[in-house]
Parts: sequence; C-alpha cells; structure tokens
Amino acid sequence: MEENNKFSNLELEEYKDEIDYIIKNTSYDGKFNITWEKMNQYIQYKLSKIVDSFEEEININKTEDNPDKNDSYSRFLITIDLEDIFSSLKKLKHTPFTIQRICEMLIDPMKYYKSRNKFLFAFIKLVDI
Repeated sequence: MEENNKFSNLELEEYKDEIDYIIKNTSYDGKFNITWEKMNQYIQYKLSKIVDSFEEEININKTEDNPDKNDSYSRFLITIDLEDIFSSLKKLKHTPFTIQRICEMLIDPMKYYKSRNKFLFAFIKLVDI
C-alpha cells in the first residue's frame, strides 16, 4: 500500500473478492463500513473492470464482415467518459446520496442498460452531483 493510503489497480486486484462483497452489500442498503476514500477507490477499480469487459465484448463480437468502423472514436469517447467519472468521484469529499444506485450498477451493469454508452451516461449522472 502506498503512503497516501491509495491502492494501485494491481494491489486492488488482490482484494477483488472483498471489493465485490462490499459493493454488493452496499447495493442493498447504501451502507458500508470503510472510509469514503477507500470506497471511492473500489468504485473506480470496479468501473474500470466493467469498461474492460465491454472492450472484450466488442472484440469478441467483431467479424471480418462487420468491423466496427467507429471503434477508435468509440474507445476515445469511453476514455473521456471514464475521465469525467473519475474526476467527479475524486471531487466528492463525502459519500454521495446515490451510493446505493452506484453499487447496484456496478454489481449488474447490463441489467438496465444494454449498451456501454448508455451505462456510462447513466453512471455519469450518478456521480456528477
């Protein structure tokens, strides 16, 4: 762990099960028993993993007959969206009142949103308060 109490993604990978457990429990009642700073890091880590899984899905669904012509632009937009989300999360000094919904979306990202763009747009609304 770094001196300023922040974890790298590699370090967080070791705590993946704990992170999933905390986020899942928070999705039930909006309560958690760790600091907001640590929860914020967990949210950013989990969101990064979800976006990575979107990328994997895009690559799997590509065929030679149907290449995604806007793939580079689409990836660029996702990067911008992620930067906006992370920036908004970093600005939050206290737990947002939307924490329960944030965690619900992190547990099952495709339950309500069938595309990554819609998911990210909805997520931005939850953290940009």
